[in-house]
Amino acid sequence: MLDLEDKIPSILSHPNYINQILTNIFGIIRKNKEGRSGIIIQTRFRNQNIYLRFVSTIQLNEEKLKPELNYKIVQSLIKKHEGNFTIKDSFDGGSSIIVEFPLIRKIRG
Repeated sequence: MLDLEDKIPSILSHPNYINQILTNIFGIIRKNKEGRSGIIIQTRFRNQNIYLRFVSTIQLNEEKLKPELNYKIVQSLIKKHEGNFTIKDSFDGGSSIIVEFPLIRKIRG
């Protein structure tokens, strides 16, 4: 299911980076899938940040995922964007993967 907010500004990035981020997030979800599962993809624009959130019925443990290649790739790419990448467990058995892209970034000289 998609829950996309209208009129979100563009992310300052190369399309290949966004493709790699999405591919590896879906890789994380797929590797940890057991049986049938659902996913909701949300976008939000708040406080000069764009949030991309994947809400899944799959229980993900961020500490267990940290050694995985998919996790490391997403973390590295988000760091290049000066953003944040977190995985939060829900009390009802699912998890959320949240990617934050700041619109305002440092000027590199």
